[in-house]
Amino acid sequence: MKSVRIRKFASLEYGNPRGFLIKLGQLEPKIAASKLPRKVRTLRTNDLKPWRECREAALFCHFVGERFKTQILMARDEAEDYDFVATWERDGKRIYSPIQLKEVVPEYLNPQAVLADVIGALSKYTDSSDLTV
Repeated sequence: MKSVRIRKFASLEYGNPRGFLIKLGQLEPKIAASKLPRKVRTLRTNDLKPWRECREAALFCHFVGERFKTQILMARDEAEDYDFVATWERDGKRIYSPIQLKEVVPEYLNPQAVLADVIGALSKYTDSSDLTV
């Protein structure tokens, strides 16, 4: 990874995804039980997209961290070819990883959406050797 990119990543403000998920977990049952439109309850509006992506990033970082027995922090920084940056420490060294979120959208949004199409669209990221998708 280039030193300019490392300096940029080092300057970001990182948060603990676990704390975010705990707070969100207290709120989600109330939202799910509300009479808000489905797109609002599921964070599927343009205004709520950053919150949906933050939730997905937090889930990703938390559970990968659980799997590898390390705390992975996250920073929202949608730029270039990534949606957020994850960071953790390994062997006394700070590691940064830009991450691009992808999903197969729910059937109610697109009944024709399939995993193979999402995977096939990843070919556009060929110039991003340090990107995690």
